[in-house]
Amino acid sequence: VGLGALLALDAAQGHAAARVRLALLGVAALCDVVLVGTLSRAGIVVWLAAQLLLLAGLMRSGGRLRRLGPLLALALLLLGFLWLGESTFVALKGRFADSGLPSLTAAGGKLHAWLDAWPLLRGHWLLGVGRGAFENAFQHMQPLAGRMRFVYLENEWLQAIVDWGLPTALALFGLLFLALRDSWQQPARRGSKVALLGLAALGAHNLFDFNLEVGGVAVAALGLVALCQKQRFAVPRWLAVGFAAATLALTLLVALRFPSHDEDGAQLRRICGDPAATVDQIAAAGSAAALRHPLDSYLSALVAARLTAEQRPDQRQRAQAEAASWINRALLANPHDVLAQHSGARLLIERGHRTQGLLLLGAALRDADDPQRLWLLRSLAGWAQGADEVFAALPAPAMAVELLEQLVTSPSPPWPLVQAVGERAVQLRLPGAAVWLGRAALALHASGSAQSAAQALLDEPGELPGRLMADLIDLLGQAGQAAAAEALVRRALGRSERAELLLTCAQLSEKRGASDEARQLLERALTR
Repeated sequence: VGLGALLALDAAQGHAAARVRLALLGVAALCDVVLVGTLSRAGIVVWLAAQLLLLAGLMRSGGRLRRLGPLLALALLLLGFLWLGESTFVALKGRFADSGLPSLTAAGGKLHAWLDAWPLLRGHWLLGVGRGAFENAFQHMQPLAGRMRFVYLENEWLQAIVDWGLPTALALFGLLFLALRDSWQQPARRGSKVALLGLAALGAHNLFDFNLEVGGVAVAALGLVALCQKQRFAVPRWLAVGFAAATLALTLLVALRFPSHDEDGAQLRRICGDPAATVDQIAAAGSAAALRHPLDSYLSALVAARLTAEQRPDQRQRAQAEAASWINRALLANPHDVLAQHSGARLLIERGHRTQGLLLLGAALRDADDPQRLWLLRSLAGWAQGADEVFAALPAPAMAVELLEQLVTSPSPPWPLVQAVGERAVQLRLPGAAVWLGRAALALHASGSAQSAAQALLDEPGELPGRLMADLIDLLGQAGQAAAAEALVRRALGRSERAELLLTCAQLSEKRGASDEARQLLERALTR
């Protein structure tokens, strides 16, 4: 649309030419504002470059834009600044700043997705996976499918091959090639070179994007291809009309009778969220949805999670027996489905297979994103029986600190488990573990853990938590370990003269009869 407005701006003639130019200038400016507002890096670079090429060609050919070119560029720039505002430019700057090689090659980026999609292409090269099935088919291949889904591949050329298969995709590419060739061979026809430029820019843009998924772009591109191509054979009108009518009828049939996987998922969530729904009702709804969308792991995982959580005595045994098949179905479609892994771990642990259940929960923790991981850690805290099981399930020992934080900040912290996991984490010298071990030692009045936590806090760099340190030392003093307590508090005061530490040291001095020293320490504490 923007290129067309610029071409029409050059061609405007007659008495109303000034008003027409002004209107077309506004159209071109609005297109650029909307383009920049999308924050699409590939789109902004490709289409602004195409407009600059068009302007340069018109000015070189002596068109009316020779004098309007600089004015047009300035108007587009000013309108963009006035329209977008500061927040969009900050976001746009951040997007382009994140365009380096580390960002492009990071796990979960589009380059990795293109490589991960090749198994789909090899396995479905003749007919493709089917239009619209890519999102569900790709989750079986994508290593990060537990935490993210690719609705589009962000490469329209590769996406077409995966969706339609190689023969059909080559036929579609052939149509675009013929349109490019026909527009190149029509030098006398006004706009043919602009059409060529527009189609070439569209092709370049779709090497890194998926703008043909936008209906407005797809229809405009289809119309442009049709206008550029020569007629090569005649189609009877009745056949063309019949084909169009059949397409509309089949589209309407699919829309009314075959819901999308999002619609099926919403319906299934409503059924699974009904506490009164029976196992047979849930399984029947899940079977109907899975029959329409066999590659979608989420539908099966949703049914599995609901059945695994069933607590009604008359339904529980039947639900657990039914849940196993739904867990397997979900993991077959997506081995990284976190919801299915969580349900499988729960079912295994409740059936007494604790080792296998904890291993499956550990696999879910590896595949999860941050919110999912916190949810899984809370489940682990409720299922684990001791520190050995916790560390057997954790994919990385450093994750124990996150678990400790979840345990301590829960409404009813399981302090014995916090103490056991904290002791192991402190032995492994995990940063931050000493704070949570100290909290457990205070809650359980455990002097041994208090001493371990205090020593670990002193060994860690950074600011010393004075209140926690003072409480731990005070606990040691109350437990009759005055010598250890005084050694720790003197060492702590060497790092930070906090009022709490000075007061604790004064209390220890008073207990051993050093009243003058205690008074001096108390005065120093008061000045703090």
